[in-house]
Amino acid sequence: MRAVTPIKVAPGVLAQYVGSYDFRFPENPTIPSVWPVTMANGDLLLNGAHLIPVSETRFVWAANAKLEFFKDAQGRVTRFEIVYVEGNLVGKRMPDRK
Repeated sequence: MRAVTPIKVAPGVLAQYVGSYDFRFPENPTIPSVWPVTMANGDLLLNGAHLIPVSETRFVWAANAKLEFFKDAQGRVTRFEIVYVEGNLVGKRMPDRK
């Protein structure tokens, strides 16, 4: 396991990722699972586990998993992907509730 050197990302950039994501395990793709991305003390968390920033869009998550956020042409965050050897797992951004 390689050590990760976190970078500093502006709180406004991190705040763009906060929200709920529809994640479906490949074994049961018809069963939705809501994964929250939250902020606490300037840190971004996914399901309560810290996301360590290595760029403005890429992070290291639990057990050294690589995670990246993606935006559409209008700059809205649409999904995250967790990179695994077996294939990427996707969490789709859910509409914000007002």
